[in-house]
Amino acid sequence: MATIMQWIVVVIDYFHVGFRVCQGDLLEVQQELLNSKAGRILLEGQRRLAEQLTDLQVKTKASELLQTVEKKIAGASDRLEDWVATVKEQVLAQLGANRALLVESLSGLSLQLQQADLRELLSGVAWAAGLLDRFENSSSFSDLPAPQNAWRECGSLGSRG
Repeated sequence: MATIMQWIVVVIDYFHVGFRVCQGDLLEVQQELLNSKAGRILLEGQRRLAEQLTDLQVKTKASELLQTVEKKIAGASDRLEDWVATVKEQVLAQLGANRALLVESLSGLSLQLQQADLRELLSGVAWAAGLLDRFENSSSFSDLPAPQNAWRECGSLGSRG
């Protein structure tokens, strides 16, 4: 039994020595290849392929991210348009109710207005009417009048008359 174990140890040592010799030979061949022109070309080709693969992976990931962002923006834009349309409807309904109340409250009054007071009232009404017309006729969020711009535009119209 001891002899079988000794033979196993001898065989393992033999393969171990053979492996070291082969490993040394492989390292020599590899070094010769790297020092040769063909080896340098091979290494340069590997480097370029690795760069191209990295670039392709980065471009693919960037494209995926861009598509995701575009989908989210499109969805948010649709929801924003829907929200603006709902708010517009609510505001128009409230404005209609307020107009009716104003007409009703003014119809019972007998007002004696000075000519200057009448002009001031008309310029305010023109401004409000212009703003309401622009608001009612807007088809999307981007078409809504900005109150400051509308005030400047309609205010300048009222001051001309």
